[in-house]
Amino acid sequence: MFSEWKKFMGWVTIEYFMKNPNSKIHIKGLSKKLKISPGTSYIYLKEYEKSGALRKETAGNVHLYSLDNENPLVKAMKRAYIVSQIMQSGFLEEIRTYALAAALYGSSSSGDYTESSDIDIIVIGDADIPANVVRKLESFTGKEAGITRMSISEWKRKKESGDFFIQSVLRNSVILLGERI
Repeated sequence: MFSEWKKFMGWVTIEYFMKNPNSKIHIKGLSKKLKISPGTSYIYLKEYEKSGALRKETAGNVHLYSLDNENPLVKAMKRAYIVSQIMQSGFLEEIRTYALAAALYGSSSSGDYTESSDIDIIVIGDADIPANVVRKLESFTGKEAGITRMSISEWKRKKESGDFFIQSVLRNSVILLGERI
């Protein structure tokens, strides 16, 4: 879905911040990185600042822009961005035969991830996910993937016993495959 949006410079601009959520960058620096004109950078940076997605900091005569990671809309956008990356990578198609369900959890599902965060996914199923499938996801997203696999019986047992990790996943996860876990 988002791959088609790459034709739109406004998307390319905000995608830079989705990939680099803690970075601060000035207009010319962004235009160089994205290979767009400074004028185009300025238009979208100002628009995203006005909407509250970006913050502007002034250091001397330089304006530095950064993602407002506390903004609820930004958190939702970051979550949607990571889910779209997982879907576009082909990971979910690859694990269908191995998994009954899969869910994104941790900082990626809450929209609190940083550049150094990994992508945490729990996979419920009785077969291991091949390493090459995980590497493909990591290569596509540029992030390490932390895959936790649990058998169906182990999941049920831990869920019934009120396991802290399982309860945390249930409270803050995004279902990627299958039904509600």
